[in-house]
Amino acid sequence: MIDTATILLYILTNLLRYPVALQHSRLQRIHCSSSFNLPKTANSSDSLNINNEEPPVKRTRRKSVSSKAAEGSDESPVKVKRSRAKKSVDLEGSEKHDALAGEPVKRRSRKSASTESVVDNQAELVTQTQTSLNTSESLPPPVESVKKIRARSKKVISEDESLETEPAKRKRGRPAKPILDDEDLEFYQANMPNAEPNEEADEKDQAGFIKIPFALRRYFSAAHKVGSAMGDRTRINIVNEALCDDIIDRMKPSLLKHVGCDIIDINPGIGLWSSKIHDLLKPRTHILMDPDSKKYLPYLQPLLDAENSTYQYIPKAGTVWEHLGQVTTPEFLPHQKKLSRDDPKINEPNDTLLVIANLGHFPRKKYRGFDSVSQLVTYQLLAAARSHALFHQYGLIRMLIWIPDEEKTTWLVRHIAQMRKNAVEAQITTKYIREVASSTTDNHRFVRDSEAALQNSIDVVSAMDRMGISTPKHRQGEMEINARKSLAAGGHEVKVKDFDRFQRNWVAEWKKLQKKKLDGTLKKYEDEGEQDSVNGETKKKVYSYEFKRLTFLNAKVKTVNEDGLLTDDLINHYNKINKFQAEIKKGDPDSVDIQNSRDELKAMIEEYDRKVEKLPTSASRIYGIRLDGARITTEFEKREVEPLKVYAKEFIPSSEMCLLDIQPQALWPILRQSYPESYDVFEYIIGTMYAHPIDTVYESLEGLWPGAIEYIINDCPSLTDPSKGGGFDLKHMSVRSLTTEMLREIVEAWMKWPFRPSRYELMTKSGSIVHDPDSVEEDIMEGP
Repeated sequence: MIDTATILLYILTNLLRYPVALQHSRLQRIHCSSSFNLPKTANSSDSLNINNEEPPVKRTRRKSVSSKAAEGSDESPVKVKRSRAKKSVDLEGSEKHDALAGEPVKRRSRKSASTESVVDNQAELVTQTQTSLNTSESLPPPVESVKKIRARSKKVISEDESLETEPAKRKRGRPAKPILDDEDLEFYQANMPNAEPNEEADEKDQAGFIKIPFALRRYFSAAHKVGSAMGDRTRINIVNEALCDDIIDRMKPSLLKHVGCDIIDINPGIGLWSSKIHDLLKPRTHILMDPDSKKYLPYLQPLLDAENSTYQYIPKAGTVWEHLGQVTTPEFLPHQKKLSRDDPKINEPNDTLLVIANLGHFPRKKYRGFDSVSQLVTYQLLAAARSHALFHQYGLIRMLIWIPDEEKTTWLVRHIAQMRKNAVEAQITTKYIREVASSTTDNHRFVRDSEAALQNSIDVVSAMDRMGISTPKHRQGEMEINARKSLAAGGHEVKVKDFDRFQRNWVAEWKKLQKKKLDGTLKKYEDEGEQDSVNGETKKKVYSYEFKRLTFLNAKVKTVNEDGLLTDDLINHYNKINKFQAEIKKGDPDSVDIQNSRDELKAMIEEYDRKVEKLPTSASRIYGIRLDGARITTEFEKREVEPLKVYAKEFIPSSEMCLLDIQPQALWPILRQSYPESYDVFEYIIGTMYAHPIDTVYESLEGLWPGAIEYIINDCPSLTDPSKGGGFDLKHMSVRSLTTEMLREIVEAWMKWPFRPSRYELMTKSGSIVHDPDSVEEDIMEGP
């Protein structure tokens, strides 16, 4: 056996003769290699045989420190002792510091960007990306190809990829991973892989209009490595100038009324979107509120230093109400006049002030009961419009808000089944909420009938053509593309089968398996039945998982088509009853014909109830969704233009965003009276009803308060008016299908009800009561 001292002596001798800085893995290879002439026994008298030729060792990039003078030679005797470092002599006689000679290899410290290094490079990077603000171009054309930087090519490519890669949750053109579930409770959007073969072509097309300076990418990458010291790393920034230009072109007619206004800008970031709005409107005051001054001030400083600049920078978070309240004062907005609640102008739009905000974070930040901070801030901005707080004390102020794309249906639903309390409050608070730019896709689990959605888009595109509004091809979403194809072809093939009209989450999987079957690549059996060595019998053939899955999905396709026919028949039956009831209401209630018609109506309703009871379980689960979607038109379906398409690569971090255009309106008179007490009552009503949006209106009103339903129904004619979205029976009408007119009638009827509970009782029941010492109502409840 070879003792340890001999091996160590051999290694050290080689290191001194061939002074190469070896990595730890290289030492292991030398130690274990059989190519070296190690002595067979420890007692061998032969000296170590080492070839005179230099071994083909690949030199690494480790730098060794050499002294000014050479000392010793490679013939010096070797002393085996532990020391911090050994001095080795290279072939030219220069002494080098070899850290590997006497101790284990130490891992080199990883170079990481520090705050100081990023700050030092800010001026250089900003100079490359920021140009004069007197022109319309805030960012220069992209730098030359990265390939010319030979020494940093590999590193640059890796940074590029990390910055341009889309988040795993959202990949355009690729379907989500199918959920292998046997039940189809709800309908999901299936991003059909129609564009998979052209994915590379799409990437090349995007490169034509998505041009982000490399210096800007490098700056964000370095700032990200530093961490929170440079600011919030999750904030999403708009970095593609072409996107801003396309949005400005679309919104220009409606924005011109704000020329010369004041602007409050929340989270401007690098200021690209802010400068575009500024160049168009030429505001007299433009307040920039951004807490991350260390990260963004180098990009905002040129805006502040420009000649005759009207920018003002406040290094505070505009999403914090205390800070925003400090800005909405005469000191910062000297041209604005605070209005009293009795002034009629406070309930009118004020075009002399505009608010823009970027609330995007990736990943999203949850906060208490809200899914994200952006949801919370948007909710509070709408609440401020209702109470005339903050900047809404000057009137009803228009707001342009960037939010994560997945949150757009929270405020602007596309399917009535998406209706929740937040969307209801947004409807009554705003004159309109417009989806200006987004991914343009339905990213909610409830999706519309594809035929109804296509027809809606055809109507919108036709109206756009009449108004002379066009959309660049790269900004056309899937809805607009399909609508224009249908118009160009003079129509399209109408889909009849339920499977084709409503896409499920397993459609992509089914199509993939069908293709494999047609190509002959689908394996039917796991094996061909091997011979049993024990009993001598042939085993049964076992079907493969893919074959069994395809068989199951084929049966499911048949089932959903059959269920679709049943639900369509029931919807038609429902509409006939509604229409017949409307005719009866127009007639003379005392005539014999009307009496007979009422008997006929009763028989139709009984038949309808029997059909609903006989529905299969799979059909009954989707019937309510189909019925509500077919009857009620959403605010999104009333849009004037199609939204512009945005891409994840136009933002850093890479994530799709949505721009909402929000114009508040005055509350209903019944809610303006004794505000906020009256609104607390309304909030209790919708909070109770929309806690279970699939419940019937009858059940929900019955649960509001004992005895309320009998009084409310008689004062709400729209509930049973088919022309206004009502139904023949409140037991066949869901809460989510209530219109704003119906909700208004319910609140007005509640306020007239002589036996209505007090606000204190309502707040106590909802668990949100806060003692008010100035409330006379509470003093009466508590007694002397």
